[in-house]
Amino acid sequence: GFKVPAYQLLKDEEDALHFLKTHTSIVIKPLDSSGGRGVTANITSRERATTAFRYAKTHSDSGKVLAQAYLTGKLYRLLVVDGQMVATAERTAASVLGDGTSSLRELVQTVNDQPRRNGTNMAHGHILHSDMHEYLGSNMLETIPIAGKAVRLNQIESLSTGGEAANVTNEVHPSWG
Repeated sequence: GFKVPAYQLLKDEEDALHFLKTHTSIVIKPLDSSGGRGVTANITSRERATTAFRYAKTHSDSGKVLAQAYLTGKLYRLLVVDGQMVATAERTAASVLGDGTSSLRELVQTVNDQPRRNGTNMAHGHILHSDMHEYLGSNMLETIPIAGKAVRLNQIESLSTGGEAANVTNEVHPSWG
């Protein structure tokens, strides 16, 4: 089997606070949502945990909310059919590459105006400004990144918030296939 992060179904904000006490950093998300809606990642404070619980609950059709231990590193999605791994995608969060003259806001608009970012990656959703405000702070949108500097724009590796998925199936160790 696969290792998964510790998790708990939360009944209320107190459950969220208790789960936070037992983990350095957590993720809180709706149990039945998709596309990164209602997800708050890298929660380390009590205030952020209670806010994230309420936020997740508003995005859950059933009202059920899940907490998970937050793990750092690369995010991979594996497609397994009949016990065999048949495809692997590496997910990355929304980001832009500085050109030394354009603000983050302008760089994001340029990316959002492109239907597809390049021939090897898939990007479905526009980079959402609300996610950037949460992650970067609203005053950062007018900063001008230096040329060649990649700037991550949000916490979640979701296609619906402007992230990308690259096919890395051929890079996976043969023992996974």
